[in-house]
Amino acid sequence: MRIRDATLDDAELLATEFWYPLAKQMEQYSDLNELHDDAAEHAVGGFERLLDSDDHRTLLREVDDDPVAFAHLEFGEHPSRTRDTYLKIVDLYVKDSHRGDGHGTALVDHAETLAEREACDFLKVSAEWQNQPARDFYENRDYEPKQVTYAKPLD
Repeated sequence: MRIRDATLDDAELLATEFWYPLAKQMEQYSDLNELHDDAAEHAVGGFERLLDSDDHRTLLREVDDDPVAFAHLEFGEHPSRTRDTYLKIVDLYVKDSHRGDGHGTALVDHAETLAEREACDFLKVSAEWQNQPARDFYENRDYEPKQVTYAKPLD
């Protein structure tokens, strides 16, 4: 088993085998998460841009060279705060057949190590409010609720 940085060659894999299934699962939590029919196609270009960005990293967890999980990370800062630099876990997804095997934990551990190595002050992550398994996962890893994001659909 290993964790590696994704490359531009992985953009289609990331979009279709990881991001799209994650996004489909998130549809159940809000009408605002509804996807277009061609969402996966658009995501390929999005990943190409992200993989070429200095403030984003995408990790793949592999078992016998087979990608089974991914994490998309974003570096950022709040320059007005004393603890200003952070690493955000934007997306974390483990294929259904590999859940419960520690792959998500391994990716979060890797992100935490990366954040320490890059001298970040903190990590942050968000989860859909109704996604209790995700909230439990992070709270069991000593992540604390910090703020709530509200959304208002505009019709």
